[in-house]
Amino acid sequence: MRTKEQDVKDVLGDNYGAKRDGSLPSVRIFIKGASIIVDQMLACASRKGRTVTTAEAEYIECLMAAHLYMMSDKAYASRSTVQASASFQGQTGMGFESTDYGQQAMRVDPSGCLANIDKRQVAGGAWLGKPPSEQIPYEDRD
Repeated sequence: MRTKEQDVKDVLGDNYGAKRDGSLPSVRIFIKGASIIVDQMLACASRKGRTVTTAEAEYIECLMAAHLYMMSDKAYASRSTVQASASFQGQTGMGFESTDYGQQAMRVDPSGCLANIDKRQVAGGAWLGKPPSEQIPYEDRD
């Protein structure tokens, strides 16, 4: 893991708070999840020949941990005190774009791989030609 619990709590700021029972939630499990995502991003960047610095990877992991935390405890987009109504940020189907932290992590990623991971985009290829034994040499073609 590249980032520290306190760094994630600092990034979360007012969005990090006590549970209903008064205890403070741990962000460690979210850091583990973010570390897996960043490992996937780094592997993708390497395949693309792109360089992601250690500082960028650490910051992206911190933002992704905050994103994962917020997915389990949505932040308020608006509140009302008299009749206790509220609306929450983002939508579940928006992936990394559903929180400000996920959006920022994608902006910081110089490889563009987080966006690919978020959309589950995987490049592939297949040979659609004839096997070598059935191919006609170039000089014998009409």
